[in-house]
Amino acid sequence: MSRTAVNGAYIHIVRLQLHERLAYPLDILGNWISFPLTLIIYYVVYGHIYAQQPDFVGMTFLSLLSYLSLAFMYRKMGEGLGESFEVEEEIKKGEIFTYVTRPLNYFGVRLARQCGKFAARALVAIPLAYAVGFILTGTLLPLDRFIFGLGLSIVGSLAVFQLYHCTGLLAFWFEETWGFRRALMTIAWLFSGSIVPI
Repeated sequence: MSRTAVNGAYIHIVRLQLHERLAYPLDILGNWISFPLTLIIYYVVYGHIYAQQPDFVGMTFLSLLSYLSLAFMYRKMGEGLGESFEVEEEIKKGEIFTYVTRPLNYFGVRLARQCGKFAARALVAIPLAYAVGFILTGTLLPLDRFIFGLGLSIVGSLAVFQLYHCTGLLAFWFEETWGFRRALMTIAWLFSGSIVPI
């Protein structure tokens, strides 16, 4: 198979994954339902802290809420938790071995699927990020900063995807990999800036 055909196959996988995600809007809504709940938690926890210490972390309360909301949405766009589980399932069921006889690289196929998921989430997150920022602060986020944040989200998404992909591959040696997946998810939550400001 020529290089052009292989690249075309990967692009087709991205299109299929994007179409699959957008064809089921409830799946996307379900994936984002945690956002308003998280925002309420931010308000309750940090509202109490700001009531005691108005100059907490050197930001106003609304600025902090806006920052945490944006960090949450950027992290949500790049989420790769399902990657580990899907790779583990394909290993356990033997489906991964079908790629041995195909000209497509297994990592490339998984990456193409992740790109489709990222694009579908971005269609929700980008307008939502602008709306939330405007509602909380009354001003729109500067476009250059927003694009910079989006670029960081893409780089972070690729890094997290590879970590979860490697975690899923541990199923070759371990019966269950959920513990590794859970530990990685907890670390991502703590250091992504979507719970505690960086």
